[in-house]
Amino acid sequence: MTIRVLRERDLYSAWVTPPHAEVEWSTPYPMSAQQLYNNLMELGCHSVDIIDALYECDPEWQRHAPDFKT
Repeated sequence: MTIRVLRERDLYSAWVTPPHAEVEWSTPYPMSAQQLYNNLMELGCHSVDIIDALYECDPEWQRHAPDFKT
């Protein structure tokens, strides 16, 4: 399974399973792109995979996250 992200207004929910993360995980609540990125990085996801999933879900995700930092 890949990283799957869903947009909920300006927030995001995600699901991920190995091998993209060390464990199966889903967001406990909708969160900002930055929070989602940070959580997925802590789970062992690759930064490129996270960014790709955000773009696939919402091509304009950066407009909703102007302070986003990798």
